[in-house]
Amino acid sequence: MGVLQDKRKGWRIRRYVGYSLLTCLMAALLFGARQGRTSFAATGGLEVQVTGKAANVNSILYDSSNGLPTSEANDILQASNGIIWIGSYSGLIRYDGNEFYRYSSTQGISSVVSLFEDSKGRLWIGTNDSGLALYENDEFRFYNLEDGLRSLSIRAIQEDVDGNIIVATTMGLACVDADGTFHMINEAQLNEEYICRLKCGADGVIYGVTLNGAIFTIQDRKLSGYYNGLEVGDRAVNCINPDPDNPGYVYIGMDNSDILYGSLSDGLKTYETFSASPQMMINMIYEDNGLIWVCADNGIGFFNADMKYTSIQDVPMNNSVDVIMRDYEGNLWFASGRQGVMKMSVSHFTDLTKAAGLESMVVNATCLYEKELYVGTDQGLYILDKDYEPRENDLTELLEGIRIRCIMRDSKNRLWLCTYSENGLVCYHPNGSYECYSEADGLSSNRVRTVKELSDGSILVSCSGGVHVWRDGRLGKCYNSQNGINNTEILSLEEGENGVLYFGSDGNGIYRIDGNEVTHFGLSDGLSSEVV
Repeated sequence: MGVLQDKRKGWRIRRYVGYSLLTCLMAALLFGARQGRTSFAATGGLEVQVTGKAANVNSILYDSSNGLPTSEANDILQASNGIIWIGSYSGLIRYDGNEFYRYSSTQGISSVVSLFEDSKGRLWIGTNDSGLALYENDEFRFYNLEDGLRSLSIRAIQEDVDGNIIVATTMGLACVDADGTFHMINEAQLNEEYICRLKCGADGVIYGVTLNGAIFTIQDRKLSGYYNGLEVGDRAVNCINPDPDNPGYVYIGMDNSDILYGSLSDGLKTYETFSASPQMMINMIYEDNGLIWVCADNGIGFFNADMKYTSIQDVPMNNSVDVIMRDYEGNLWFASGRQGVMKMSVSHFTDLTKAAGLESMVVNATCLYEKELYVGTDQGLYILDKDYEPRENDLTELLEGIRIRCIMRDSKNRLWLCTYSENGLVCYHPNGSYECYSEADGLSSNRVRTVKELSDGSILVSCSGGVHVWRDGRLGKCYNSQNGINNTEILSLEEGENGVLYFGSDGNGIYRIDGNEVTHFGLSDGLSSEVV
């Protein structure tokens, strides 16, 4: 076991080096692990915390309520021409990125369980009750009982290195040769077996799984290996995925949370076991950009390069997930036999609330201070460190549950926070000390809205009742109705040239203050709104 573990880590390192080089050529599509979270590749840099909460992911579930003709899907693939094909018990569905189209059952296809595109760009369709279909040049060609099929239920389709199409049925294997000849593969151990999975490895070997949990391999259209379920313990095998970098080595998904990794050359007598808990009943294992994805009966997740598992949360698909595939734009698609199809795409924005594991709330202000993000909300102050982990200090305790409207860092590295509370305006120093300025200190109101540092180092503070000037540790001049500020609910502050001040009001336009002269600008002066 130790030797196998060491060898496998070496393979992983080499694989990641390869991906790192590819990253340079593909505009950094692959992002490595960061402290406190695991990143995985997708356009824009999809990040998932170790908690499984995707911070910049848009997940869309397609079902009968929003365009998909059905609320279940058995298989999904993207063809080389960009079309996405979906197989469901309701038939064959095509998605062009704009709308879903279901082919009429009058064309011979009413129920689809498997899909495959071959090296010639042809679409092969495994139906549940009508045999094998080939879709080419907008026409369907069927293979059924008359062609020699022993069962019309096609569970999986793969192509070998010679261009032969290997077909899994509920009664053995069939083959469409490269020249188009159809025949059953006559192997006594498989002829009566329900074949549920097929996967072609990078070495050209086709790996399969039977409903009874046996594993087998096919080479040159012949059975080259057969391993019954007893050789991998008393658990049932549910799926298989060959390691693309290591011929003969496979990942095997069990009917519990286990994934086995080892070589079939010794009958899998030596293997490693990895847990995908809490996922149960592993339906598919999919390697993509250095990660190993898992589809299971109760959701999805992935292993990173260190084989640490993350269960994906906060996505709408979490039941009977059978298939995963990546499209050409880097989006991940999942098919569920009970929920339809889900697309996971990367947003250009990261939801830091989700990344930090916080509840959704109204955020009024943010400020980057001492390499941490200070977040002002209606429920108080939150501080997130560089890994988006929430942190507490005296300031968060002081402002717990208090509405914060504005946060500013000044030229002396002090942090100013505007609150709606008896604390009024809070000044926080780099050494951790703070002062509060409220009505008791001369503020017109404890409802402080915004703050602005002026070129001379003084601080403008707006609150209900006017705008105050803070200088040298105390509140001084106040601009209010006595100075010609008729609307003292000031929402925004700015300094212009030569010390001219501009106040944006809540309903009365803009005030321009030049010394003792006040000028007003409103709708008649060209403003489209007097709320500034």
